[in-house]
Amino acid sequence: CKSVPKCGNGILNDGEDCDGNVFLSDKNQCVMWSNAYSSGNVACDPDCTINFDQCVAISAEICDNKVDDDGNGLVDCSDPACFGKAACVKATCGNGIVDTGEDCDRSAFRDNKVQCSSWRSIFKSGMVTCNDNCTINYGGCSTNPETPNIPENQANSETPKAPVPTDSGKKKTKGSSCSTTPQVSVDSSAAILFFGFIVLGIHARRRKTHVRE
Repeated sequence: CKSVPKCGNGILNDGEDCDGNVFLSDKNQCVMWSNAYSSGNVACDPDCTINFDQCVAISAEICDNKVDDDGNGLVDCSDPACFGKAACVKATCGNGIVDTGEDCDRSAFRDNKVQCSSWRSIFKSGMVTCNDNCTINYGGCSTNPETPNIPENQANSETPKAPVPTDSGKKKTKGSSCSTTPQVSVDSSAAILFFGFIVLGIHARRRKTHVRE
């Protein structure tokens, strides 16, 4: 007996997603097969697999065209994808009130969250500020725990150093020098050199006289 091909018989057999106009679990809409599509109906290929050619893919939400671009039922600024976008905050940002799509507005913060750790768990200390476009500024946040305040005069002071010993405690005798090394004045040195030259001259004369004799 020859085996009869099952695909194309209009009956959903094992291993088939569809067969003709029959679909697995009656899933004939694109969104039933994949969340990548917003609308459209699937078709069945001759090999009994799903054809997505007529499906409409989800696109990014455009925040100012009054169209539900991503197919989630929310239009423009009502869509979370548009929160914080310029098209949605420019109308109300700056009025001091946290409106839809804003994290903050001047000194007002959503849910009164001013601590950095309230916005992001990575931060351990510091307070957030508000940007001009009503988004959070983390410039004052730190990942290090807050350190205790140290008085400025203590923070800038250095560790006291041990006093350097001096000769101030030694007794001085009258007329003696503070240094134990003998000091020779300039005049004394000159006199010694002069005397040396005289001695050398006398020896030279005696040597000449001895040679003549």
